[in-house]
Amino acid sequence: MSGIFQALSYAILYGTLVLICYYGATRRNLISPGNLVQFLFLLLSVIANVVMLALNLGPLFQVYAASDRIKELIDVPTSQKGSFKP
Repeated sequence: MSGIFQALSYAILYGTLVLICYYGATRRNLISPGNLVQFLFLLLSVIANVVMLALNLGPLFQVYAASDRIKELIDVPTSQKGSFKP
């Protein structure tokens, strides 16, 4: 599941960059090349941090699920003394 999430995150990251480059290339009179590069660097820094945050949330949810399972195992009643028969 985390592999799919990671692939989707990177696809969104690079897809956004490609779309902005395409838009900037087709609208030359709207934005200067310097402003486009500046915007791309700022966008990349923001999106990269969001992707890293999302990738770090995966293990946190795994720990939460594992702790629930540990609680279930702890709540299992133990057998009475002498009831074990091989």
